[in-house]
Amino acid sequence: TEGILHSMNEMLLVISADGHITTTNAAARAALGYDEAELVGQPVATVLTPAGDAHADLPEDGRNRERVFRTKQGELIPALL
Repeated sequence: TEGILHSMNEMLLVISADGHITTTNAAARAALGYDEAELVGQPVATVLTPAGDAHADLPEDGRNRERVFRTKQGELIPALL
């Protein structure tokens, strides 16, 4: 399964229960401009902007919600989670 996850064309970030990035794929790293070592272990708020509140973590029902990712260069990328 790890090979499938890393070869996906869509961005993939796996987030731990405490809101930290545990895994990324090549598509996510390319879109966001980070190396894997720069993302793994970082809070998801590093790349995911807040959803109109003070917290950038994902809500439990975070699926099918529009959110905005922030690249390393500060560009904003809208996405549907």
